[in-house]
Amino acid sequence: MSGAGGCRCLAMFLLSVLLGPLASVADAELSVFDRVGTVGTTVTLVVRTTNFFMADGGRQVSIFLDDERLGTILTGGDGYGYFRLAPNRAGLLRVSARSDGIEASGLLLVMEKTDRAVLVEVESVMKEVSFRPDARENCRKAFESLRRRYRLIFVYRFLGADFSRNRLEKEGLAPGVVVPWKGTTTLESLQGKEVQVHAVIGSAEMVTAARAQVPFRISFEKAKGVTTVSEWSDIAKMLE
Repeated sequence: MSGAGGCRCLAMFLLSVLLGPLASVADAELSVFDRVGTVGTTVTLVVRTTNFFMADGGRQVSIFLDDERLGTILTGGDGYGYFRLAPNRAGLLRVSARSDGIEASGLLLVMEKTDRAVLVEVESVMKEVSFRPDARENCRKAFESLRRRYRLIFVYRFLGADFSRNRLEKEGLAPGVVVPWKGTTTLESLQGKEVQVHAVIGSAEMVTAARAQVPFRISFEKAKGVTTVSEWSDIAKMLE
């Protein structure tokens, strides 16, 4: 799906997001952000305390990694709190935070330095599975195949972490870390943590931004310097 038709579908999808129920996040008081790192490399866990979208700083937050207590931090005036650690094992780990009887969780993906990552844009996935009835199952199968050889990292441009995570889970495409896409800044941040990004899958705008920094740049939309595909199975075969 590409061109004007793709733009219309994406616009419809975004409208449905904006008109959807917001109550579940309006009064969110504690958030844990997904993070990515490598074994032995320092990674910073990030939490935020809020009160109806407004920063609610000065709160004590206990941090847990797979139910092992790491310590307690104090959030700053902007509501953000940070905990630094150097993971000693690879895996998709659960990060939990507790404050004033409230608990929230996120994921920490720890990769071996020899692992390769594939970045997948959430908006492109949602557009495909929402408007092409056959794409949902094909997408699931493609992800199953890719997970046998790569670490999947989901990135979002404007949907937000909570919504992206919930939709991926609803579509049976989870688990996986969900992080914001900020163009080359995201790639440089991952590379600074010794994460090898082997491929990016997403909109033409997203994958074009990756440029020559990433060996495989794949999209369902046409763009210069981008490999265009029509089916999810094409992606799985391409990255075998």
